[in-house]
Amino acid sequence: MRQSQELKELQTMSNDAQLAKEAAKTELQHQEEMLFRERREREQILAEYKRLAEERRAHAERVERRVQRAAMQGDDGGADTQRDNLGEVEEEKTITTFEEAFQRIKEATGVTDTQEVVQRFISQGDTQKHLELIKSENEKTLVRLKEERERLQAEFQEMKYSGEAKLSRGQQMLEELAAHLQAEEKRRDDGKENVEKLTRILSNVRAGIEHLADKMQHVKIPRSHLPTVQLPPSSEEYVLDLLSISEQKLLQLMEELQGKDLAVVLKEMEEEEFHASIEGKLPASNMRIKLPEAQKQDLYDEDDESDDDETDVITRSTLKQQSQQIIDSRTKRKTRTKKKKGKQ
Repeated sequence: MRQSQELKELQTMSNDAQLAKEAAKTELQHQEEMLFRERREREQILAEYKRLAEERRAHAERVERRVQRAAMQGDDGGADTQRDNLGEVEEEKTITTFEEAFQRIKEATGVTDTQEVVQRFISQGDTQKHLELIKSENEKTLVRLKEERERLQAEFQEMKYSGEAKLSRGQQMLEELAAHLQAEEKRRDDGKENVEKLTRILSNVRAGIEHLADKMQHVKIPRSHLPTVQLPPSSEEYVLDLLSISEQKLLQLMEELQGKDLAVVLKEMEEEEFHASIEGKLPASNMRIKLPEAQKQDLYDEDDESDDDETDVITRSTLKQQSQQIIDSRTKRKTRTKKKKGKQ
């Protein structure tokens, strides 16, 4: 970011230097045009002077030749008079020449006052010196600006190459960070998948523990084994309390069933469940957990047991009939007891 700012500053300085160069060049060109115009005016004036001088010189030569011819024709007495006339003619010629030249100068400069014309020529000399001085200064400024432009251009190229090198290193670092980011995103996705899997497992475990607790509601345990604080079902520790209570109930059942015949107990439980289902006491969603039976080591006993199992298999109609007989017998017992009480 800092290099970019420096690069912008260098470009701005280069543009300013270029603009200053152009301005100096324009000013120099303007001064040169003004100097050339004034020099051309002076050359025109000088050429006019020369032309007038040549005309006056030719006129003077013609007058002089006429005077000489007149002198050669006259006598000696008229020689002094001719010389005086010649001096007057020369003076008149010079005055006329200067007057004509001054008139042309006034027309060229656009002024009418003699003093102003003189001042104009003096100021033109000063203006020329000033323009020469400005030209020299502008040339020096132009050289300095060229050197400054070359220096800035060199710095710009150096910063450009160094910036490209740093950009290359930054691109490499960016690629490394992108690869690291991709690896971290994969690790995040794997973790998210594991969390979802564990969440499903915990949900199934919670459902199993709650179902086991429902199955063991009829088992009573001492209050000392119950938790002191009753947690709401939405609490995370509620399942732990259910698991602890179920563990205590299972331990109590194991102690109660220790030394008893599991087959007899299982049969009694089946009969109780059967009578309860007939009388409508058990819910429809009730499920009975099958307990593992003790394996018989005697093969002949296994055959006998299989034969007994085959004989114990009854049909649905027989089961309904036996259930109806049990209900009828219990009903008869209840009516008999009522009759006995009425006789007494």
